[in-house]
Amino acid sequence: MKQTTLIFCLLMLTVSIKAQQTTQETRNVKTTTEVIIITGEALKYYQNALDGDARAQNNLGACYYNGDGVTQDKAKGIELLRKASRQGDKSAQDNLRKLGYDW
Repeated sequence: MKQTTLIFCLLMLTVSIKAQQTTQETRNVKTTTEVIIITGEALKYYQNALDGDARAQNNLGACYYNGDGVTQDKAKGIELLRKASRQGDKSAQDNLRKLGYDW
């Protein structure tokens, strides 16, 4: 009986220590939130682009590349143009070619 009680106490102590470590690790986790301001033409394309619409991805990619209605981000623009190109959007393929990128 004493041996069973001792094993149970050690088990509970281990569980308690693990719970404290997990709580401490949780407190150390940093969260980040990205705020995107979208206006004008870019706003019309944004939701459709998120839903996978190739034409909207092409148009939003051009907006990002040129900084029209969003903070200019050429890498994000190219990424969106490539997504549209891979779906067969000819305008996106032409845009990438003109910019000197592969799709």
